[in-house]
Amino acid sequence: MANSAGACPASELPSQNGSSDQHTASHIESFQWQDFLTVTFQGWTIARVCFFHRISYARDVMRLEQMQCASADGSNVSDARTRTIAAAGFLWLTAVTGGLAWMTCYEYAPGVVGVIPSAFPSTAGVVRVPRQFSLVMLVHPRCPCSRASIGELEKIMARCQGRVHAQVLCYKPDGAADDWAQTDLWRSAAAIPGVCVVADEAGREAARFGGEVSGQTALFDDTGRLLFHGGITSGRGHAGDNAGSDAVLALVNGATQRASTHVFGCPIRGGFVLPASAKEP
Repeated sequence: MANSAGACPASELPSQNGSSDQHTASHIESFQWQDFLTVTFQGWTIARVCFFHRISYARDVMRLEQMQCASADGSNVSDARTRTIAAAGFLWLTAVTGGLAWMTCYEYAPGVVGVIPSAFPSTAGVVRVPRQFSLVMLVHPRCPCSRASIGELEKIMARCQGRVHAQVLCYKPDGAADDWAQTDLWRSAAAIPGVCVVADEAGREAARFGGEVSGQTALFDDTGRLLFHGGITSGRGHAGDNAGSDAVLALVNGATQRASTHVFGCPIRGGFVLPASAKEP
């Protein structure tokens, strides 16, 4: 059958399949580049977001670490301050406790006395009054502890008027002026009725009575026999009821048992009394 007029021969018609393949290939190539660019852009965007997010996270972590370090430093400072205050408080408490303990030991540490004669010394420079009790107190005129002893002596004399002859021997160093021993303590003793105050040159009289500690007291009966020796206070500078004063009053009022007590005071020849054994003098 003859071809229709105007119809192109089959060999002259363009190939529909070839044109379609070229268009498809071009479209595919264009699509691949677009997808690549899109994916690349999206990936870069995601990477950028992740990068800045990572930086922000790292910054937050650093800030948190700095805050923790600051808190730790503050805690360390606070702990150090607390330890310092605790140490200072402990040292203060130790010092106060030690000071109180030392003061207590000092106040109640008895002095060491010498050899006490069993009778009124015949070589003594002071005299014994017949038919009366003789009381001899040995003091350092500048010993503050002996004020309490003089105060207790005043009480004893007030309760034994006319029965006791008391003499207070005040130590005076060799070569010292006559008024060296005439202190307030001297004047307080001299103001007590029935008490005679005598200066004891270089402590010679005190040595005859075995006196080593200020405030040491001895009581002799009317025959010169020793009845009591010791102190008439309960501690250094402690006025008030004490075994020594009670013993003296009891003996004057008829008790016959010999008594002795510790002496609390400064050494008669100067210095301070060091703690002695608790043995009865």
